[in-house]
Amino acid sequence: MSVTKKDEGVKRVMSSSVMKKDEVEITELYNTSQKILIACVGDFSYAHLIATTLGDASNIVVISQCGCVGELEMMYENARSHMLDLTKLGATIVFNVDFRDFAKDSRINHMRFDRIILDMSGQWK
Repeated sequence: MSVTKKDEGVKRVMSSSVMKKDEVEITELYNTSQKILIACVGDFSYAHLIATTLGDASNIVVISQCGCVGELEMMYENARSHMLDLTKLGATIVFNVDFRDFAKDSRINHMRFDRIILDMSGQWK
């Protein structure tokens, strides 16, 4: 089974029934009016799935404990492409954030979120 999505006018085809099931669950849990914080411990694949399913990531902030893109690229093959897609969809990505104390981080502590998600996808790949 295939699902076709539009990403800035370019059709992307993602196959598998699992993707379809995940998309339904995402649209039941999240929407574009919610302010969403996603703490990523991996290759950003779940954050990527949420953003591409919703089609707009302007209300999504993604945080990573890694210090920079290069650090993630060395650990995860798909991290850069996921981050590029996230930023194209409007997401904000903030690096070098301690997940245990993110509320104290001056780059995000002024923001309020409707949903906070821990994304560990890619961790065991």
